[in-house]
Amino acid sequence: VVVAHRNSGPLVYTLEAATSFMSEKKKLPTFITGLVKDAYIKGSWHSAPTPSLTKADVEETTGKVDFEWTAHGSATYKITAKGKFEYSIGSDEKIKYTGLVVRCSCPDGDRQAVKCLNTGELWVCKHAAAALDGVLDTAAEEQALNRKKRALEQAAENKIKRQKYESEQRQLQNESMPGERERILHGLKCLSAKDVVEAIKEKMKSVEGLKLVSDVFANDIMPLPRMKFCVRCNENYDDQYKNQRVCRVMHPEHCTREEWDGSKKSWTECERCGKSFNCSGMHDLDRNAIDDQGVWCFEGEHTDDRDLVDSEEWEKDYFA
Repeated sequence: VVVAHRNSGPLVYTLEAATSFMSEKKKLPTFITGLVKDAYIKGSWHSAPTPSLTKADVEETTGKVDFEWTAHGSATYKITAKGKFEYSIGSDEKIKYTGLVVRCSCPDGDRQAVKCLNTGELWVCKHAAAALDGVLDTAAEEQALNRKKRALEQAAENKIKRQKYESEQRQLQNESMPGERERILHGLKCLSAKDVVEAIKEKMKSVEGLKLVSDVFANDIMPLPRMKFCVRCNENYDDQYKNQRVCRVMHPEHCTREEWDGSKKSWTECERCGKSFNCSGMHDLDRNAIDDQGVWCFEGEHTDDRDLVDSEEWEKDYFA
């Protein structure tokens, strides 16, 4: 049964065994409010059976959810969905879904989590997709289709307006600064990213130059620093920037060993994560070739939880 109870916080529905709380019994939530299929991207072509829903908590006051499932495949995996599902329409007229964090403990779940961090979109493995498919808000599907239709119509209108505005601006640019637009675009195409950054830094040495650069890189593009420290990779990072959201740790040397197949094929295996890398002598047409899975032993979210990192046993001697 689902029991509604309150300790010191908001009212929460939890799945519990039948007890003397029968008078307070509530119906187990069977969907996540507002969740539609467009909100997540399945990163695998494979399918999976519907996992077993083992937990379905919903905070009555905030609408935040805490769902858990158990999936059975080559092993038993845990899937979680936490947060408050929301949507917004961006300046590009595209519908953006945010607020829900979905994770699966399967190997592909880790890969999809990295995609989430890099793109800001909700990528999920086959197990998580099957879990979310089972808790869709069917009543919201029609609303979602209407939102998408309105967004597409608005995007088409804005595209026409934007094209007209850009055409007018190019004409004004050519009249007031003939040839400058073409010169800058040509330079950006030919210069390396490093050269462009160095040129910007050089310009910032003067007050006038800093003002120019500040106008180009406003706060919505370059916000004030919000630094954090990850106790796993021992790096500072700013999660406002996509390229700093992923924690990466290389295979520890004490966990690896070199393997050989004959005298020409070799690779390195990491006993900690089970991945192979540094492959040599492999051929694409060889069905028995070892797949090079890269130098990263871990790719995922940064953490400040030292107990979690300790439990990952980075210092363990796998050859003892």
